[in-house]
Amino acid sequence: MRLLRDAFMITVGSYIIAFGVNEFIVPAHLITSGLAGVCILLYNLFGWPIGMQFLAFNIPLLLLGYSYIGRRFTAYTVLAVFEQSAFLSLLQVPHHLTDDPLLASVCGGVAVGFGAGLILRFDGSAGGFDIVSRALARFGGIGFGTTNLVINGAIVIASALAFDIESALYTLISIFVASKTYDTVLHHMDKISLMIVTNRGQEVIEMLRTTIHTEATLVNGQLPQNRNREMVYSVIVDEQLSDVKEAVLDLDPSAVISIIPTRDVIGGQVRRW
Repeated sequence: MRLLRDAFMITVGSYIIAFGVNEFIVPAHLITSGLAGVCILLYNLFGWPIGMQFLAFNIPLLLLGYSYIGRRFTAYTVLAVFEQSAFLSLLQVPHHLTDDPLLASVCGGVAVGFGAGLILRFDGSAGGFDIVSRALARFGGIGFGTTNLVINGAIVIASALAFDIESALYTLISIFVASKTYDTVLHHMDKISLMIVTNRGQEVIEMLRTTIHTEATLVNGQLPQNRNREMVYSVIVDEQLSDVKEAVLDLDPSAVISIIPTRDVIGGQVRRW
């Protein structure tokens, strides 16, 4: 049941992104954030189909990210990428809802941000430069936000060069609205603090990093009868709990997991979703 629910919600998110792009972003000669924005730019310059570009560019990125984003996350991301590509190619909008570029930038930003946030809430990713950002954050020590800022800054500059300054400013508004909508969708997820008592602390931490993409803290301790144990502390969201429990108990069947509802987390490298 959970697999079907996740797949359905990822499909809904993919459709919303494609609708926002085809209904608002492209007709207003705007560019959205990330890889989809690059595809829109190339479409306007060379006429290359957006959906086919999106699929073609994502294949090497998915191969790059496969080794560290986890099997479930990879499978859901592949599903989202193929669905977005299909919807971008097949979804035809005969009548546009607005000719006002400001309304188009805001509505398109809301649709793209909401769709991408919805996909991520159900353990997937909209693909594109999100994978590159994760790789640079993990292996290059470059912050996720820094990478996205550089990419989106380049997209705004490209919009100014390809169209005009006014289009670039509307593109900036659209990217800002998409970012805020994305954060809003992800912020309203229940956070959980985990305290995991285990004999295999380092392996549990590595599992959390590779499959859940969150950081953890290792605390050494000692139980009666001189049995050395380790405690791993981490913060996740409710949607990830069943995966974490299954993975931890596979690693260490004797592990003890304490689950504590958490209102918020301040500081540290904690995922906001």
